Amino acid sequence: MNDYERLSTEEQKILLYLLDNQKINRKRATELLELKDTKTYEILNLLVKKGLILRKGKGRSTYYVLKK
Repeated sequence: MNDYERLSTEEQKILLYLLDNQKINRKRATELLELKDTKTYEILNLLVKKGLILRKGKGRSTYYVLKK
């Protein structure tokens, strides 16, 4: 099992989206995952903690990018 397979389906969807689109905001992530805001926020935070994505901006202009 590789590291990618250890991620949840939702985490994989976010990363695949970022590979194609460079950045994602919370609203778009919520639409993509078809989850509530709170759950989406938890998933994005988990990816930040795992060091896979970075949070940029503040407040309503917050977005996430892949960590290089």
